[in-house]
Amino acid sequence: MSTSPAVDRVSAGDRSVGGARTRALAARGAALFAARRDAVIWFLPAVYALWVGQRRKTAEPLGPDANGYFELSAGFDAGTWFHGVREPLWPAMNAIPMLVFGENPDILRYMGLLTFAGLVLAAQYLTREMLGRWVAVAVGFVLASSDWLAAQSTLGLREVLAALMALVVCLAAIRLRPGWQGPLLLGLLVGAAALIRWDTLIMTLPVVALTFYLRRVGWRQVAAATGVLVVLVVPFCIGNAVVYGDPVYHSNIHAVFFRNIEFVGQSGYPTKQDLVERGSYTGGSETWPHYIFARHSLGWVADHTTRGSARTILQNGSLLLFNGTAESPAVQTPTLTLLGSNATLLPWLLALLSLAGALVLLVRGAWPVSVMFVLAVLQHAPIAHLMDPRLGLTAAPFMVIAVAACVVALWSRLLGAVAATVGDRAAKRHSGLV
Repeated sequence: MSTSPAVDRVSAGDRSVGGARTRALAARGAALFAARRDAVIWFLPAVYALWVGQRRKTAEPLGPDANGYFELSAGFDAGTWFHGVREPLWPAMNAIPMLVFGENPDILRYMGLLTFAGLVLAAQYLTREMLGRWVAVAVGFVLASSDWLAAQSTLGLREVLAALMALVVCLAAIRLRPGWQGPLLLGLLVGAAALIRWDTLIMTLPVVALTFYLRRVGWRQVAAATGVLVVLVVPFCIGNAVVYGDPVYHSNIHAVFFRNIEFVGQSGYPTKQDLVERGSYTGGSETWPHYIFARHSLGWVADHTTRGSARTILQNGSLLLFNGTAESPAVQTPTLTLLGSNATLLPWLLALLSLAGALVLLVRGAWPVSVMFVLAVLQHAPIAHLMDPRLGLTAAPFMVIAVAACVVALWSRLLGAVAATVGDRAAKRHSGLV
């Protein structure tokens, strides 16, 4: 039985509408699947970091420094926050889960693992701002694969968290928009970082101040951000001044430590026996400026700052690559002797690529990353020959990001050169035919 042309047109229209709806649903489903797939891929490095860190976690007792943080966390009170000899935010973060799970030393290790995963994610978000999503994921996997970073995160110490805060400050500086929210957030982040490690101010304050200047942030917003910072850190400094007579005693006491280590046994300084019997912090008071500049010549400061910066970069490169299984390369003028072994060549290559990448980011407008990287390297440069390499850990994620920027720039140049060459040959063939 035949139908009329009108009925056929209606049926065809229904089929057309149904097909469009099916295609729309299919497209929506594909988009949802792609979004979920991308989200899974995005968070995979952080999950991998947790797995690597869990493998590195040991049942050994906490070290002396970490045990001190455990005791501060277990007995956390107002005194710990306002006039403790250690910055209070890391103990406070561990005190909260201890209220729920009891005074277990492993809490410091698990909190460290979480900060390691956070560091990986923060590095990814920062990299995505400059180099794109997939380069960011690659940077995340590189950091998550570092046995050294994973091991440091399980020590119960604060260095990984301090590096995480430096990355977040950098990210907030790059994302700064007109208004009040951005400056207030930066003031909050700088203050929080200082309450984790006071010396982060050496890195964060210059980056934030320069950001405010270049972005023409109004004086009211700057004053508000400064107020947030002051509210966070001044009570702690006042407590130190009241109890110890020095508002930054929690920082200067480490100058006493390094002074004693450097000058041990010399006239007027503690002997090794004094340090054993009375501890490494014995002797008179000290400040960082007095220790660095008054107890050394300017030539010594310049030489040790230069050599210490190179040492910090090379140590980070060696530890990222070899996890301490190979000795860090000596600071020397680059020569062909560097080709003698991978343990020497690869850290130097990584160092040179990271410096080139810092220049690339500087030229392309991502200067907060370049400046933060340089300041992280300079932060402890004069005492790099005396300190544990973990104190220079903050430079490691910035180093990886800078290397990624250099590799991407070189790859883009290579592709551009290849495309230009192919285009020139095609043009010559075409002109020959004509």
